[in-house]
Amino acid sequence: MRIPEHKLDEIRQAADIVEVVADVVSLKKSGQGFTGLCPFHNEKTPSFRVNPDMGIFKCFGCGEGGDAFSFVMKTEHVSFMEAVRSLAERYNVDLPEEDSTPEQAERATRFEKLYEALRFAANWYYQQLKHHEEAEKARVYLQKRGFTIETIRVFGLGYAPPSGQALLDAAVQEGIDESILLDTDLVKPSSKGEGVYDSFRDRLMFPILNPSARVIGFAGRTFDENKGPKYVNSAQTDVYNKSQVLYGIHLAKSVIRQEKQVILVEGYTDVMSLAQHGVKNVVANSGTALTREQLELLKRYSNRLLMIYDADAAGQKAMVRGIELALEMGLEPETLQLPEGEDPDSFVKEQGQEGFIEHKRKNTEDYITYLLRLAEESGRLTSMHERVHVIEELVELLAAIPDPVARQVATQQLHQSTHKFRGGSDRELHAAVDASVAKRQQRNKLRQTRTEDSGPRTVSGASQAEGPPPIQDEGLPLDPSAEISDSVTPSKRRPEYERRLLKLCLEHGAWMVDYIYQYVYPSFLEDSQYREFFELLVERAKRQEPIDRSTFRAFPSSTPELLATIFMEKHTPGSRMSERMKQNRFDQVDEVMEAKSTMKVLVTHYLQRLKASITTEMSEDKLPDTRRQELVTMMREAQKQLNTLQSTAAEHCFENPAGYDPEQKRKEGFSYTPKPRKSS
Repeated sequence: MRIPEHKLDEIRQAADIVEVVADVVSLKKSGQGFTGLCPFHNEKTPSFRVNPDMGIFKCFGCGEGGDAFSFVMKTEHVSFMEAVRSLAERYNVDLPEEDSTPEQAERATRFEKLYEALRFAANWYYQQLKHHEEAEKARVYLQKRGFTIETIRVFGLGYAPPSGQALLDAAVQEGIDESILLDTDLVKPSSKGEGVYDSFRDRLMFPILNPSARVIGFAGRTFDENKGPKYVNSAQTDVYNKSQVLYGIHLAKSVIRQEKQVILVEGYTDVMSLAQHGVKNVVANSGTALTREQLELLKRYSNRLLMIYDADAAGQKAMVRGIELALEMGLEPETLQLPEGEDPDSFVKEQGQEGFIEHKRKNTEDYITYLLRLAEESGRLTSMHERVHVIEELVELLAAIPDPVARQVATQQLHQSTHKFRGGSDRELHAAVDASVAKRQQRNKLRQTRTEDSGPRTVSGASQAEGPPPIQDEGLPLDPSAEISDSVTPSKRRPEYERRLLKLCLEHGAWMVDYIYQYVYPSFLEDSQYREFFELLVERAKRQEPIDRSTFRAFPSSTPELLATIFMEKHTPGSRMSERMKQNRFDQVDEVMEAKSTMKVLVTHYLQRLKASITTEMSEDKLPDTRRQELVTMMREAQKQLNTLQSTAAEHCFENPAGYDPEQKRKEGFSYTPKPRKSS
């Protein structure tokens, strides 16, 4: 089904790019936009930018960019159509009815089918909990645990009947393919070699959702612990990885931002009970050891982490490991221990929201205080040698903190906490932490070297261009057919001057495209995607079609991503500075002079690449004499034009467009109005 263009525009206008991105990234105001840690690659310093006025995002670290549609597509691994449906549903935009024909279902992407199957299963399990006769024990269990109907609905709890094919039969009847059910681990192949059976049977079902509130997997709790493990989780699939998800994150993320703190617990029912009693900034790591991926997810919403684990040995060990990982990831971990025999579920039911908050206020410990208390309770501070080991362990822990200031503050805290039995000044501790940091860096460097050494080796220069097409001896502008292979001068980053040129075209429209095209041909651009886009602009200018930002935002495929690359600046002025620049004519940019400067740089680089390509071809042994002579002539002409460019100011390298008066800028601020087009 093709969605009408006006409907896509309606969704674009309704969708708040900041709100959409904030589901996944913790954003901070910066200038006229927002910044955050990129969700598409690992980074410690934010290089991800969102511009709400343009409705686009861009990462200056990995290069990803686009609009709200492309962000949903990339983060949720769905097609364009599914992203459109998701945003339309979220922002209450009605879409045309879609005929559910077999052909259209077949065209749907695999990820869409996986999500659809999981969503169906979650709804089906929920209905079984409400109506199935066998679900009475589940309903009684939840009632005894004190969970309200609203809590059950919000968390989407369900029931898997004991029959081995109940879900399978319902899903197949709904038109869901058996292979999709296998790929989502909703069913498993029979050990007898024929047929499949439901993965979850006679269990209380906890659907697990990603930050965008899409079902990605399940956890099932048994009612008879003699018949297997208490909890069984979905196996790893293309949309579910247990080590990368957190239970309840879709409900807690906005509250975490408001509270500027996330509470991490161990169990599903801990999350539900706390949320039911008004403590909603809580998630669980779902019975798995805390992982870096889970902490990366939490870091999107807050750096402050309060860990509440069981007081037994296993819980304390998990807490210590969690603290180490959190510090390495740049988070600020704290701990809270509940009274013996209590867990978050039982404690909040007994004490209520106020009692829990009061206990949290009085008993929250920083990680240094917590770890020293553990050492003292285990008798490790009574012996001199044990005290040394405890301090050494804490020094090693502090060395993992990536931020130098945070590390210094933590070292000072360690000094104050251990001074009573350690003595001396804080200098020794700071020196010990610095030495541990140096050792850690050396280990990481060695590990990285080993990884690089074990990687594949490549031969430099193995792939060379065969040589450039001929260039006409006509001076500037050069022959538009003289395109140089991208492989001559491979570039890791797109040329900034080419980005500026395209931005000028989009900001000022057809007259700017016509002016630049007098001196710059598409073949001059090194980046292939920029080159194709400039060709498109030239063609649209010839046909007198609109050339502006809003027009190209409506284009499908990779165009919105390209617009993000073109328009997003790494450093932008704040709103006050921007307003002042608008009011001060001396701060306004002369677009003609900017175009001339950009063209000079671009043509200079083109000529340098051309020379390199000529040199490569001339080095061939079996080059015919006639071709060699052609190349010598081409090299001489390219060098001549290069000398002219390098010795001439940009404003004199190219003629002014008709109607442009350079004195106008100096006297009263630049204002250029192109001559009206002649109708063809």
